[in-house]
Amino acid sequence: MAAVTLATAEAHRDAWLAADLALTRNQEYTLPDGRDLKRVKPEEVKERLSYWQGVVNALAAEAAGATNPGVKTAKWSTRR
Repeated sequence: MAAVTLATAEAHRDAWLAADLALTRNQEYTLPDGRDLKRVKPEEVKERLSYWQGVVNALAAEAAGATNPGVKTAKWSTRR
């Protein structure tokens, strides 16, 4: 995920959060790319929020040194 920085992913996520809030109040919202949202399906906002939150989570885990974020390995004991 080196093509997108954590700051960029957070900015995208925050823009979709702001859009969700504005649309909840029956307001229009313009995304940073110039796209106007007036009557957008809630599913689209949810999908984009979920996508960008996933990118933020992965990049944050990567920055924290996680080698495989979200995956845990079992530790087996040989003692009985």
